Amino acid sequence: MLETRHWLLVAERLSARKLAMSCMLDSRTSADGQVVRKLPAIPTKEGSNVNELAAGESRLFEAVSRSFADAVRRAMRVAGEGEEGNLGSLTQTDLAARADMGRSTLAKYLGTGPEDPAPNPTLDVVCRLADALGVPPAFLLMRPKDWASLATSTLTFLQALPARQFGERVSDLQAMKTTNSLEVANEAVKLGLLLNTVEDDEDENLATEVREFRHAAKVSTAAIAASIPFRFDGVSKEHLPVLLTLCGIVGTTIARN
Repeated sequence: MLETRHWLLVAERLSARKLAMSCMLDSRTSADGQVVRKLPAIPTKEGSNVNELAAGESRLFEAVSRSFADAVRRAMRVAGEGEEGNLGSLTQTDLAARADMGRSTLAKYLGTGPEDPAPNPTLDVVCRLADALGVPPAFLLMRPKDWASLATSTLTFLQALPARQFGERVSDLQAMKTTNSLEVANEAVKLGLLLNTVEDDEDENLATEVREFRHAAKVSTAAIAASIPFRFDGVSKEHLPVLLTLCGIVGTTIARN
């Protein structure tokens, strides 16, 4: 029975993904670099997991979009040159010039209030603005909860470091001979179980919803860990304990979305 329910949920989620993909395919890029999305109408039938997932993806886009505009505006307050070399604000005109775009185009991405359309810049625009501000592109896209996860993972790592069992795991991780995606993902789950950021998702005494949440958190933790580009640009095994701690915290945050 549980297995049947599981595969039904998988099928529903795949249907939601197809809905999102059709939205992505039915889009175009305007002359000013703005991606224009033609969103399909979302059915309103109550109790549909497909509807909930599609609505969730819409909320995710809205949250990331608003966070992007807010982050750019905040960074602009200190990215200019003040008197005597102090930090100063950067005007929209100056930022547009640095990023090689028109001021009116930049204004579309920044907006002025909650009633403005959610900005949807291309990756090229995100990178140009990030470079002009001196900020990693990913940081401009982080939501408040993502920043909170980053801080929580740092605190979790520092608090766990003195524990003997955690110290042993740190040594084991740094002694790994290979760091392929599957091994790193499995190690992230193991570390999450040790830190209680990943929990047992097979306990049949738990409610189905709890098991499903725990499973989602475990899968997200593994997927985030597998995406880490080890052996490139200085990312090494020495970073594994900190990064895998982060994966467990962020994986749980993603599962709650």
